[in-house]
Amino acid sequence: MKSVTELRYQTKKQQTNLPRRSNSENSLNLGTAITEHDRKISTLVCYIKRFMEKTGNSIKKRIKTVKRKAGATISKHVEIDFSSINGNAPDSDSSKKIGIYNDSWSFMGGGECHALSLVSELEKKGTVYLIAETDFDLHEIESQFQIDLSSCRKLIMHDFNTTHTKSFDIFINACHRSNINSLASISLYIVNFPHRRLSKTLLSSYYFLFNSEYTKKWAFKFWGKTVKGDTLYPIRMLQYKMNDNLSSKEKVILSVGRFFTGGHCKNQLKILQVFKQVVTDNPEMCDWKLVIAGGLDMKSGPHTIYYNQIVSEANALNIEVLPNLRRDKLDALFQKSAFYLHAAGLGQKESRRPENFEHFGITVLEATLSGCVPIVYNVAGPAEIVDKIGGGYIYDSEDSMYDVLLSMMNKFNKSNEVFQLESAAIAANSRSFVKKESLKEIPCPSRR
Repeated sequence: MKSVTELRYQTKKQQTNLPRRSNSENSLNLGTAITEHDRKISTLVCYIKRFMEKTGNSIKKRIKTVKRKAGATISKHVEIDFSSINGNAPDSDSSKKIGIYNDSWSFMGGGECHALSLVSELEKKGTVYLIAETDFDLHEIESQFQIDLSSCRKLIMHDFNTTHTKSFDIFINACHRSNINSLASISLYIVNFPHRRLSKTLLSSYYFLFNSEYTKKWAFKFWGKTVKGDTLYPIRMLQYKMNDNLSSKEKVILSVGRFFTGGHCKNQLKILQVFKQVVTDNPEMCDWKLVIAGGLDMKSGPHTIYYNQIVSEANALNIEVLPNLRRDKLDALFQKSAFYLHAAGLGQKESRRPENFEHFGITVLEATLSGCVPIVYNVAGPAEIVDKIGGGYIYDSEDSMYDVLLSMMNKFNKSNEVFQLESAAIAANSRSFVKKESLKEIPCPSRR
């Protein structure tokens, strides 16, 4: 193979010693050099192509061999030494080992709450291990979700992968967008929303638990209808928070959701603007109050900017914006609010960005359990909840939200007793729905 021309850099001192040439000579020499370089590059490309033609097949064979060996290595069973975990004694032979994997336990969001709500039922089958690659505070999680995890064991593995799943009798993958296959005899995958392009091996290794019919619909579209799974609503935790004693409703409209932009943003700013327009156009509604509550990551610049924009627009109006509210204060708001207004997905096209809609909407159900009448966007999880409980109202645009909201405020003002009866019926239907769904057993089909 011919060598490639070596280009060398000359210092100014070296350049001054060279004989001077005219501009035309320099241009001619430069053009000749470029032509020569192009010729040598073309020659080099030809050599590379010939080399690839001769060795391409052998390279492909070697890649296949490496993949085959890697697969054989993965299929080997890597035992986990359970006796060394947190200094606990080994489990008895009769106790099943149940692993729930999530590398975001510390996030303490809806997905984590859903996974942990299964613990009380799984404990009847064996010992539950909460698996993560990074450490987390178990006591903090217990406090956040008001759940007893004292019988669970932490398992921190910095390189957790497919090989480790075979150590469990039941393995539950609760990590969002995880690509870890499972080798456990019973393998479950909690799907908050499906991500595209999963391998056939992964799809065949799990039984999928979808958090809503909306999520299930898009999973079938992305993965095909041959995948095995069923809907398991993330509501088990709510069965411990139901209160039969409802408070009399006040002229308060509540919206709850994290303050952030992009993705399935809760659109608090749009809710505020619609409410502002309703009150401006209808002065008799000036005694109504809008409360916007939700979590806020103070360290996030974009989220803080969005929050400040909401606060700025709320100025001089009967609007309260409450970040990072304590749970007991939030529960009190659910109790006294007449309406619950939800707007995730508003203004977006489901066919283009289905992930940007509310996949389920646990706060909607929390609100209806307290007798709040829901007013929600007509796509995805919240609309599904309204349908399941047989109560509430939907809209399909900002104008439609305006109309529904004004109509319901008028209804409350004109006949408070009728409204209170509707509120009580929605709460009763919500409790029935939660009880019914919470009694469903966790599907545990064996792969064998």
